[in-house]
Amino acid sequence: MHGKFFLGKWAFITGLVLAIMSGFLVIPGLSLILFLLGISVGFMNIKKSEITQYLVSIIALIVVSSGIILIEPYLGTMATGLLKGVLMNFSAFVSASGLVIAIRSILMLGSEE
Repeated sequence: MHGKFFLGKWAFITGLVLAIMSGFLVIPGLSLILFLLGISVGFMNIKKSEITQYLVSIIALIVVSSGIILIEPYLGTMATGLLKGVLMNFSAFVSASGLVIAIRSILMLGSEE
């Protein structure tokens, strides 16, 4: 179990670093890489007791990411573009893990009967 969490931890750190770098660099195939890393995080990192908190956090992140457009007049187009790239790629990364967690949660609800 320790090895699984260790790999999941590094998958999360790698996804986070790639999402941040995406604001500054063009990385070919980044969407697929982030999707696969997110899936692995969903399988390896999140414990049963953390499911609700993780899903709520993902929803909050997606809402914040979509609201970034509202601050463009205050930050300028370039700064907003960088921030938008980082937040959108990070949202894609955690959304993939959220998909796995949501499916796990639904399966657990169905099996508790």
